[in-house]
Amino acid sequence: MYRPSVHVYGRVQSINEDIVYEFEDISSSVCLVDPSTIHDASVLDQKKLPLRPGRFKLSLVVKDQASARAGVRESLIHAPEYPERTLKTSNIVLTKTVTTAGDETVVDPFVTQAGVKVYPEDTFQQGDRIACYLEIYGAGIDPSTHQPDIQLDYRLVQIEGREERVLTMREPAVVLRDDSVFLLGFLPPGLPAGRFRIEFQAQDRINTRSLSIAREFAVQSRCDARLSAE
Repeated sequence: MYRPSVHVYGRVQSINEDIVYEFEDISSSVCLVDPSTIHDASVLDQKKLPLRPGRFKLSLVVKDQASARAGVRESLIHAPEYPERTLKTSNIVLTKTVTTAGDETVVDPFVTQAGVKVYPEDTFQQGDRIACYLEIYGAGIDPSTHQPDIQLDYRLVQIEGREERVLTMREPAVVLRDDSVFLLGFLPPGLPAGRFRIEFQAQDRINTRSLSIAREFAVQSRCDARLSAE
């Protein structure tokens, strides 16, 4: 049994370089196979940051406790500010791995308010089973059902140069909770290599509010993925 463990230090600064949040964690996992024999081995970790709306700089220092090797990464965080009396939405999260949360709650890593664990990913290859997850907030409540009434339109577009082709997409599963709507959908299996765009449009039938959100992503051929790794 192999148990890699890393020390993670994180710091969030405002645009004025004031420190607004700091944290230190020990991230560990268990592997039954020698990690050195696994091609492109990696571990996903998540930290939920309580931030006010605004733009921030995230600095991460990760140190391997066994070898003392360290890495540094900086990135931008944009926490949006939503106007009152409007529908609000999370980003569209794409993933290859969705599991049930079990006894875990939303304070645990990767657990969503819909009761599933979603592991975000950005790289996809032909043959991957790709799912999308989206949260919508601020919907009106129907007094007769005590639930939101949202009309949802969605589509998957294949981008071929200057042309676009609409692909059939399975209807997402919908979970309603208070004034929130949680969507989990699976993209068509066997997507070819290329560029795609997934689009959602939501219309609140109670408060006549609407929103639209889209995200582009790419699917690599297995051959291109191997060449990139080499």
